[in-house]
Amino acid sequence: MIWQEAQMMLCPPHLDVGWRNRKKMNARRRGPFSSSIHTTCVSFGSTGKFLVGTWFNDHAYSFSLEGDGAVHKAFPNKIDGGAEVPGGDRAYYDSLVNRKVFIYDTEGGDPAAYTMAIHLLSKGLQKYPYSSLLLRARADALLLRKWKGDEAFALIDIEKALLSKPEDANFYFNLRVSQCEALHQLGQHQSASHLMEEVLKQFPKMRENIDNSGDKLGKLYQSLTAAMQRRKRLDQLDKESENSAGQTARPTTDD
Repeated sequence: MIWQEAQMMLCPPHLDVGWRNRKKMNARRRGPFSSSIHTTCVSFGSTGKFLVGTWFNDHAYSFSLEGDGAVHKAFPNKIDGGAEVPGGDRAYYDSLVNRKVFIYDTEGGDPAAYTMAIHLLSKGLQKYPYSSLLLRARADALLLRKWKGDEAFALIDIEKALLSKPEDANFYFNLRVSQCEALHQLGQHQSASHLMEEVLKQFPKMRENIDNSGDKLGKLYQSLTAAMQRRKRLDQLDKESENSAGQTARPTTDD
């Protein structure tokens, strides 16, 4: 039976809403083999590389997400899955620099400037989806804009950029700092603080005068330190409150 085929079991067809009332009308319009069953269910395969969708009552179509229609196939910037085609994403990024797209206030400027940068970088990433340069630039713009959800999208971009294992030490360091900033904005202060310490172990020179520094790294480090101190105070207050409640609830015995 068709229902026992692998694709149909993965993605069974559903009946259209109101199909009973339209059954006769559809039969008159489209012949005796017409059906009100349509695509209402799609499912990924176990590997995540295929998408299955049903159509009518006995058809299932499997779509490859890595085929010629995929974005990274249509706009390749990799050679045999290895090095990027030279000049692609860098030339695009430089064109944005020349257009002064990234000249915006890093201390809470106009959100429209950040949004324009995000839009143009997203267009570039449609063509160069593996570009760590464009991913990091978009992540930084998202972290500056600070709209709801921006920090989560920024963290995704940063993690994608890290997958390319950038060899430039300065680029890698700044990417990790942006990752700390994203975690900090998400309220994951302990994770951000731990990551910051790990990064500073790799780059010990960057720790010099960090407590009094007014640059991006110094401000982030000081903000993380303050957040962790607040957390410790709250934890201490919770313990004191629990101890006080325990002493109050302790039963007394008569002499």
